[in-house]
Amino acid sequence: EHTAGEYLYKFENDITMVIEFISSSLPQVISIIPRGLFILLIVCYLDIKLAFFCLAFIGLTMILPYKLNQAMRKMWEDFTIFNEDAFKWLQEIFSQMLLIKVFAKENSALESYLQRFNRAIAERMRGLKLELAANFTGSILSRLLVGVIALFGGYQVISGKLMLGSLAAVMVYL
Repeated sequence: EHTAGEYLYKFENDITMVIEFISSSLPQVISIIPRGLFILLIVCYLDIKLAFFCLAFIGLTMILPYKLNQAMRKMWEDFTIFNEDAFKWLQEIFSQMLLIKVFAKENSALESYLQRFNRAIAERMRGLKLELAANFTGSILSRLLVGVIALFGGYQVISGKLMLGSLAAVMVYL
């Protein structure tokens, strides 16, 4: 039912995704987890209230990327399906070129292919817009997190429950 080109296209996309995960995500996770635990231990040693405050907000910052990642996964699947459809149609056009020319259907075949291709491009543009929005929102959220922690730490310093050097160390670690 499926042509060899469709299988090759699917495998090529899957292989690219696996290679990207192994080469970029896995090393980041391996380096982030121990470093994060070490920083958490230092912040807990400096001030336990500030550590719990940081943990609460860090949990909130993890929810947004998770939800956006789910939406991006759906968009990538749709983009792949639309691309497969466009390339399958193009393959059919090339395999039946003589029939298309005999019946003078070049324009309708081209229009049909372009519609499929434009749908794939539109889906990719939608994905790029979501990526940009996710990056912007993540940046704003992390800056907001640092600001709130600085305010809370400043309040702790003013009330005498935290030393200024400890707040500075926590802010450097963040």
